[in-house]
Amino acid sequence: MEGRTCQDERLQQNKEMFDLIGKVSGCNVLIDSSKYPTRALLLAGMDGVEVSYIYLRRRLSGVLASFSKQNVEQPSKAKILAIVYYLAMNMFSWLAVLKLRGKHQVISLSYEEMIDNPARVFSHLGATLKMDLATTVHNIQSGRPVEVGLLFEGNRIREMNSIIVGRNRGD
Repeated sequence: MEGRTCQDERLQQNKEMFDLIGKVSGCNVLIDSSKYPTRALLLAGMDGVEVSYIYLRRRLSGVLASFSKQNVEQPSKAKILAIVYYLAMNMFSWLAVLKLRGKHQVISLSYEEMIDNPARVFSHLGATLKMDLATTVHNIQSGRPVEVGLLFEGNRIREMNSIIVGRNRGD
């Protein structure tokens, strides 16, 4: 089609993919768990789709600890590279948040808050996003696993059926 850009085509492909996943799964809420602010900005351009954003911040010390782990899928990074990555991602994420606010619902929360008070955070997310997360909150409060759902890629959680949400004793 003449006049269409690569971005237009990518938006159309994403919309078709989300529509198909929603139709096949019967779900009216889909979560794209990308860690990249450019992905958030791309999704913001999809017509006919209500998109909300959760900006999950993390302290530098947590990022450094995560990037120094050995024997995990993502290879460990040198400390200076992890710091540069952290600073760049946070800068681009805040720019994306500023661009998205006003036009889209944006929720900003810290990873540490989510780990320290997961039931409160998920209650807040449910209320803000108008989603029933009562079962998830109950499972968290009871120390029971929370179903992960279907993840395509991204992190180690995608290989698990369920997780216990909260701080480990060793953290």
